[in-house]
Amino acid sequence: CDMSTNFEGVLAVLEALFRGADPKDLPRYLIFWSDMQFNKCVRVENQGKTAAEQLKELFAKMGFAENAVPIIVFWNLNAYDNRPALA
Repeated sequence: CDMSTNFEGVLAVLEALFRGADPKDLPRYLIFWSDMQFNKCVRVENQGKTAAEQLKELFAKMGFAENAVPIIVFWNLNAYDNRPALA
């Protein structure tokens, strides 16, 4: 795919935003909007892990407990084929 969602960029921004933050100041939800399917067109450096797993690992790496990790929502704004994600 020539175009993709730059998920590594998202992880870098989140790390810059939340490094050193108090857990009580973390958002309850992280919502990722995209105009394309969140599939293999997403550039994910660690191909063995899902984007959600990588987000959870990022927060753990920054020292947050698992129960402090925001709820992660991936939302496709493009109604192409209009099918929900399987996982």
